[in-house]
Amino acid sequence: MELIIIVLRRSTALFATTAIVLLIGSGLVRNGSETNGSSAVAQEAQVATAGALTSCTVPRLVRRTAVGPGPPKLTEAEIVAAYDCVSTYMAVAYARSNHETAAAYRSWTRFSRTAYPAEAHGARFLNNYANEVGRDAYGKFEGVGTMPTGSVLAKDSFIVTPAGAILVGPLYVMEKRTAGFSEAARDWFYQTIKPDGAVRADGEIQKFCNDCHRRAGAVDDHLMFLPLRYRKASTSD
Repeated sequence: MELIIIVLRRSTALFATTAIVLLIGSGLVRNGSETNGSSAVAQEAQVATAGALTSCTVPRLVRRTAVGPGPPKLTEAEIVAAYDCVSTYMAVAYARSNHETAAAYRSWTRFSRTAYPAEAHGARFLNNYANEVGRDAYGKFEGVGTMPTGSVLAKDSFIVTPAGAILVGPLYVMEKRTAGFSEAARDWFYQTIKPDGAVRADGEIQKFCNDCHRRAGAVDDHLMFLPLRYRKASTSD
């Protein structure tokens, strides 16, 4: 299948956004004439506030005559197909940041069988990765103790709108700094890489992320692990 990259720029009175559209062969279908007017409006509004537009959709949701509120529930097969389609867009989007984690994380150990819905991250679907320094400790999950200095954890994300459009969400990064870096945060440094490549690591992000993660407690080193049903049986799977 020939890959064709098209840059699509849309501007309205409400917002202006740029999306990279990659036409690929997959089990998902392309946004465009397949969607009705109301769905297109909802998708555009979502793009403006939450993520980067892609050509990926969940066909079952696109074909619905009525769209309900809130994030849709997907089957495991739909989640797998969604990630297969959107992952190419993720690579392009995060690469804009020139961040070393954005370039490397897909080669790290992945701990999720499939992407999973995470309400704490705004009803996005996430996958969990850990670098070589942190993978053995992170793989213990609950009761991990203290992660080693230099551990980096990454969670890429995507959004599925009620109308079935799939959007690239942020890449979330946690880095374990040297002892004493931040006692309140157990030496974790938080970063968010947006789909446009912008990196946020300011004090507001540190506080927001730590306020949530600290609820996991010291025994789990402020880590909130993915649900049991989505974990790989082993990291070699």
